[in-house]
Amino acid sequence: MSNEHGVYDCYNKAQDGEPIFVLLGRDPEAPKCIRDWALARVQRHLGSLSREELVKVNNAWHIASDMEVFQADYKPIPAEVARNVRQERDEKFASTIADRISSVAFGDHPTNEYDTTTVSFFDLRNIVHNVILDVVEKARLKLL
Repeated sequence: MSNEHGVYDCYNKAQDGEPIFVLLGRDPEAPKCIRDWALARVQRHLGSLSREELVKVNNAWHIASDMEVFQADYKPIPAEVARNVRQERDEKFASTIADRISSVAFGDHPTNEYDTTTVSFFDLRNIVHNVILDVVEKARLKLL
């Protein structure tokens, strides 16, 4: 569900530097906030809502309902589990990027890790991998 967006994608419509506020489905206040927004939109444009605006308001109302369904089944992930999931995701990301960079630099077919003729491929891959993990960790610490 995390990759699903409503019909109206605010990310693509936002102007450069325009503030955006995101509500997550697990936020207990989110469904009410969305419904309040929908009602305010209808009241503000009462009698002059275009079909597109009506669809947008209806979409918001359905998203609020989807959030309530999500909340009914939501079980928070313990912090340690979330940390492990993040670390695994970061590791996979770093490995993928390191493989791609190394493949571009040395070709797609290194023989194996122990072959002395291709050791530079694996050295580069490991350096890139560790640099990416370091950058991801530093970025995360700045966000905390």
